[in-house]
Amino acid sequence: MLIQINDRLCNEFLAWAVANNMNDNDMHKYIEDAFREKFTIDKYGDLNEKMKKSEPIETPKKIRKKADPKPIEPINEPISEPIDEPLSEEKPKRKTKVIASK
Repeated sequence: MLIQINDRLCNEFLAWAVANNMNDNDMHKYIEDAFREKFTIDKYGDLNEKMKKSEPIETPKKIRKKADPKPIEPINEPISEPIDEPLSEEKPKRKTKVIASK
């Protein structure tokens, strides 16, 4: 039987086959296996999808609104201990990485 495919597809397949070190027998076997697999899926359907267990769809839960808590009253107490530490004007030192050379 002679099956015709377009030139572009043929050239792409031949380039791929050469890149994968396939000989003529390997190419014929690959084409036959690919055709058989696609034909079987078209004939019988994809059994992977049929056998896949369907997971129940979870509906989003309603969010309950909490009652408004008591309003927060600001605390107006003065700070009793003043901070006497002077601010440091020194800049932090940069960390440098040393790359070991061979």
